[in-house]
Amino acid sequence: MYLRKSNSEEITEIDLVYIDRTGIYVVESKNYSGWIFGKEEQFKWTQTLPNKQKFTFYNPVKQNDTHIKALQQALQLESHFFQSVIVFSERCTLKSVSIKRQNVNVIKRNDLSAYIAKHSKRSYLLSYNEIEEIYLQLLLHCSVADQIKQKHIETIQEKYK
Repeated sequence: MYLRKSNSEEITEIDLVYIDRTGIYVVESKNYSGWIFGKEEQFKWTQTLPNKQKFTFYNPVKQNDTHIKALQQALQLESHFFQSVIVFSERCTLKSVSIKRQNVNVIKRNDLSAYIAKHSKRSYLLSYNEIEEIYLQLLLHCSVADQIKQKHIETIQEKYK
């Protein structure tokens, strides 16, 4: 899904949005291997490979915060409707990842369905009609022109090279 960033002309790309009666789950998927180190407040996180090579990458919690702000703006909803879920592949080990906020979770891909099942027991925030309305609103942002996707890629490459 491609949405305009809040207070910006830039576009942000959202990997997955799961809309449930218990809220809106915004999923950022990371396909990394090796050991992952990071804290919620850091700008960059670190990936360490078995051969001792280290790489840094933009903090996915901050990345997903941007996604959630764009969704809040598009849907005109308050922050308590959203859950931030960062999902890493099974090829990595979350060696030292520190998250303090209740609405932010960093998990492995295989744990996603259990995470959703656990949260489905929470109190309802949305009716079925509201879910349908949100879905229809967001559906408009899922099929975008290739030039919008390309512009997004170029912006990211320029910003983080």
